[in-house]
Amino acid sequence: MLLPYLPPVDLASTLATRASMLAIGAALGCGLSTTTLAASATLCVAPETTLFSCGLRKQTQLLSLCQRAEGVNAIVYKYGTPQHLELTLDAHGDRPPRVEFEQFGPAPSQFFAQLVFTTPGKFSYAVGTAQGISAFVAVSDARKREPLVEVKFCDSGHDGARLLQIINRLQDTRAGAGR
Repeated sequence: MLLPYLPPVDLASTLATRASMLAIGAALGCGLSTTTLAASATLCVAPETTLFSCGLRKQTQLLSLCQRAEGVNAIVYKYGTPQHLELTLDAHGDRPPRVEFEQFGPAPSQFFAQLVFTTPGKFSYAVGTAQGISAFVAVSDARKREPLVEVKFCDSGHDGARLLQIINRLQDTRAGAGR
């Protein structure tokens, strides 16, 4: 079953539409992903631990969140292929990624959860999930009035649940350390 393409209006409506499409597809038993990422596909290298990794829809690039041995806040955002790493953002110590939760609808289950990595320049990279269904990376330009530059979705609709577990675990660990 093919679902209609809906052009993005803004991040909230784009992700809400994508989440609805995935939920409908799952209920009907339809697979919406075009390829499946091998479990071992990651941009993390030893001694890093892979927290999360996914192939991006209709692209050859991977998105990986790697944890270094320095601790829970030592997270590295990586984008590219194993042969060509295009972007690495190293968040640690005094610059950990921000954890954000935002409700986008009237029901408590309508939410975004994301880790936001900022660059010394103008861009921020939010790795998140809408309702724990699908995972995405949203690139924003802080200098523009309309900051959203691009949204890319992970290829598998099941990546959101894994990412939500990681974000919740990171939030719980930080909350426990603040007590």
